[in-house]
Amino acid sequence: MLSIDWRRPLSPRGARGGVRYQRETFRSLSHDGRYCFWQFGKRKRNRGATLIFPSENADDRGTIALYEQIYALAGLCQYYRITQEWEVLEDIRRTIRAFQDFFRDEPRYGYTGKGGYFSHIDYATLRPDVDSLGQNKLRKNWNSIGDHIPAYLVNLILALDPLPRGGEGHDTAEELLTTCRAILMETSKLIVTKFPDRDSMFVNERFHADWTVDHDWGWQKNRAIVGHNLKIAWNMTRVAHYCRSRAAHLRGHRDTEDAGELVG
Repeated sequence: MLSIDWRRPLSPRGARGGVRYQRETFRSLSHDGRYCFWQFGKRKRNRGATLIFPSENADDRGTIALYEQIYALAGLCQYYRITQEWEVLEDIRRTIRAFQDFFRDEPRYGYTGKGGYFSHIDYATLRPDVDSLGQNKLRKNWNSIGDHIPAYLVNLILALDPLPRGGEGHDTAEELLTTCRAILMETSKLIVTKFPDRDSMFVNERFHADWTVDHDWGWQKNRAIVGHNLKIAWNMTRVAHYCRSRAAHLRGHRDTEDAGELVG
């Protein structure tokens, strides 16, 4: 069992080594370098080791689960916020591009266009609508919507804002920041409008593609997870603070229209 003395800060060398190991071992880039997916695990064999791409968790077996990809960014974004290493940012950018192009409910791909992100895609076709996904076919859930905020969005937005004043990376950083803000706004609005259960004090957590509540999914049915409810309250507080702070900044620059949209 790993023992850590939390009274002593983790050394920068240790953080750097962990990030390097994650990137060199579990990163899977598309042939054109546009997308990054993160492999599920690594299993030691008698000779060498085998990398495992689709999930082996019971609820997600044989799929690419979005929440696993989301949390692969948690350490990378914290590390980037401190170091500003451009190679780490490139992996973050590629991963978010994969979220947007493969998990998002977009009408251009033949989906409902109702917004948000599907919870799982098939590892062979990279689609959320194939029968091999079983109970996870065309489903959305708390993790696929809400976990963007605590896992990577908060740290990444803070790392990118304010933007560099110029230079080679300004335009790409601005584009990524715009994407992150859009994800933050969309997921926050979906949590507020789709998740509340009018008949109880807890939120609904499982949905079909059109946001119809799914109370028949697997083990959950209509069971609440108290920790998720607390996590939602915590993150909505953080988002509200960010929106008010940004609105005040925009008003200071006489941009009252965009400020009004943030707090309207």
